Amino acid sequence: MQKSDLKRYTEWFYEYIASFFGDDDYINANLELKKVHTGYVVKEARYIAGGIGLDENDSLIAETTALLHDVGRFEQFVKYRTYSDRKSISHSDLGVDIIWAEGVLDGLDEAEREIILSAVKYHGIKDVPGELDEKTLLHCRIVRDAD
Repeated sequence: MQKSDLKRYTEWFYEYIASFFGDDDYINANLELKKVHTGYVVKEARYIAGGIGLDENDSLIAETTALLHDVGRFEQFVKYRTYSDRKSISHSDLGVDIIWAEGVLDGLDEAEREIILSAVKYHGIKDVPGELDEKTLLHCRIVRDAD
């Protein structure tokens, strides 16, 4: 993964979420909270990656995962007016679906794409599946801790 990839994903993310803001102040305020939250999670993931000595490639994967971890929250809140997965839909599964449908990670190495998608999918569940490979498990833990 290259820094230019993260830049492209960041530009996509902010353009994508901008489409959910509108005339409803209640929705806008809640979406803004998630937008700000995402920025904090990216900073925390960067801090964790540096603290544990990840190389640049894995640091970029960690930041990308943090950036995309809650992408499903925006559609979820607009549709259901809640962030409760129990009362609506799994924001993690929705996020993976959005990332696929939008082709966000197209062109990325397949192994790196799978790590990011798995970490997005599993960041919000109680227990991460034990059958994940070591690198995927590491990135799941980073985004969970950063979140």
